[in-house]
Amino acid sequence: EILTVEFSTAGKEEGIKYEFFVNSVKRAIPSNQSTSTTLYLKCVSIDFIKSFNMWVWKSYNDSYDNMVRDILQNILKTNISFENIDKTKGIHSIVVPKLNAFNAIDFLRARAVALNYETSPLLFFQNKHGYNFRSLASLIQNPSQNIPKYVYGDMSRKKDGVSDKFYSIISINNDKRFDLINKVKDGVFNNVVQQFDTITKKINTTKYKVTDHRTKFKFLNTGSFNTDDFLRDFEEGNGTSYFFIADSSRRETFLVDTLGPKTAYTYLMSQNMISFELYGNSDLTAGSIIELDVDRAVSTSDERSKDKFLSGFFLIVNLRHQITFDTAGPHYTTYCTLAKGDTSNEEAT
Repeated sequence: EILTVEFSTAGKEEGIKYEFFVNSVKRAIPSNQSTSTTLYLKCVSIDFIKSFNMWVWKSYNDSYDNMVRDILQNILKTNISFENIDKTKGIHSIVVPKLNAFNAIDFLRARAVALNYETSPLLFFQNKHGYNFRSLASLIQNPSQNIPKYVYGDMSRKKDGVSDKFYSIISINNDKRFDLINKVKDGVFNNVVQQFDTITKKINTTKYKVTDHRTKFKFLNTGSFNTDDFLRDFEEGNGTSYFFIADSSRRETFLVDTLGPKTAYTYLMSQNMISFELYGNSDLTAGSIIELDVDRAVSTSDERSKDKFLSGFFLIVNLRHQITFDTAGPHYTTYCTLAKGDTSNEEAT
């Protein structure tokens, strides 16, 4: 069976509409007098089911973004929009080794380098606007919508002109702030990439230092969780090392120059994670930017100020809309997981 789900926030022009296959009936609970049955369904997207029947087993000689377009359009034959695809660097000759459609896209994504954001990893995901093949940096630095601001605290003092509580945060939790040992161990501060060329028999070595890449993160301030003295102490050494074999007779993969920064970028972006609950908002979607205004914890007599870890601009990395029904009617709540790699409050530009 195909299940269509459509809903929207009151007063919002654009709602949300998805079509799902019913994958399984997890539970069926009859009422006390057996006059009705409540079904708990597990549903998945139509393309997700189709992907398991659409194998990609072919060679390409093209850019990775065009390969992704080919899989979505000509193999998966999706009806979902896929206009949000970032251009990737270079032309590549590659054979996809018999993977289903979505796994094939992930296989290509892991190898692709964004044309305008070489140090940023690429992501493939679906939101209400369709499929997205975007670099993490482009999502942060080029928000596709007006950035909503949510407040935790005194709404009248923080958000002038808003009389209701729609943009107030119901609950908030700082799930992850940072992990210093893993940052050192996993090569966030420094790492080494070595490429051995089977043709020339030479090794090309690239060393990454976080202090040399601060300006490349733009929205992120890579040193904000650590002092400058600490960064200088740990920019030397080998937090982690990568080694791979290349063939100079084939086209450039760009791995030797981008693997180290991309590893650090991914880790730095996820070092400050927040989850929060708010009143249902169908405008929000994964991959969008949101602003939070949360007070720093102080005594009642001290002056109020923003919490630099919980306030500022965040990327929505996970989002769940929940609609429940009771005798009072439907209740719509949105739960978000956010990522913010810095402690500054600079605007996304």
